[in-house]
Amino acid sequence: MQAINDITELNRILVASVARPACTTEVATLMRGTDMPVSIGGGYFSMGSQTASPGTLHLDLSRMNRVLRLEPVAARMRIQAAVSAGAMCSASSIRTVSPSRSCKRTRTSRWVAHCR
Repeated sequence: MQAINDITELNRILVASVARPACTTEVATLMRGTDMPVSIGGGYFSMGSQTASPGTLHLDLSRMNRVLRLEPVAARMRIQAAVSAGAMCSASSIRTVSPSRSCKRTRTSRWVAHCR
């Protein structure tokens, strides 16, 4: 068993094991290789940035924190699971990310951040 927590240090949960994939290929390999329940943690920036359950294989996605593609004309970027709003703003040279339009699900099942 291994303990995980969020930034508040108030939500300690014992999981069976923790894996730290760096890309979607590693996530897919881990998912295919387990028969146990899986829980997921992202950037651990705040409460609610993780969904964990006791006794699970916990995927810590904090290494998946890059902006993969920036399309300034279309005001879109492709990001990994644990990228922060600050990293998105830095990559796009903008000041804020509109909270009501921060992410949009596309028909290809990719998450795309929309920044103003």
